[in-house]
Amino acid sequence: MDGFRPPAGHTGFLAKQLFAGDGSEHSFGEIIGGAIAYLEPGGGGPTQMHTHPHNHLFIVVSGRARVETPAGTQTVGANESLLVEGPVPHSVWNDTDSTTVMFGISVHPASYSERMPRAESAGQAESAKPAGPTDCTEPMKSTEDM
Repeated sequence: MDGFRPPAGHTGFLAKQLFAGDGSEHSFGEIIGGAIAYLEPGGGGPTQMHTHPHNHLFIVVSGRARVETPAGTQTVGANESLLVEGPVPHSVWNDTDSTTVMFGISVHPASYSERMPRAESAGQAESAKPAGPTDCTEPMKSTEDM
């Protein structure tokens, strides 16, 4: 359970931050919808990569998801998450022998300046901006706000 920690004042409880709403690098905008998905072995889609105006935050609960984009393929395992920006063509697949369970959260994109308010100038913000899908699986720095 890599990256999981007990929040302050909790017992028998482990947590790992996958996203935040505080303007940090884990903050991706306003949640506008979400669904839980069960991907059967070999299942996924769409069969042709697609785009849309909102971003997708994929959180895998169990199993493993393969997220395909023109930049390549990324694997998201259990207890991990991946943000795919809406304009990036993508599709999601299960190439394992068991069902993958994941959440797909639709997020209205936050501007980069909203995610990184400490940037001193537009030039610094652009040079630090991540390209393509953003992996947000780093362990949380604090569990006190859980």
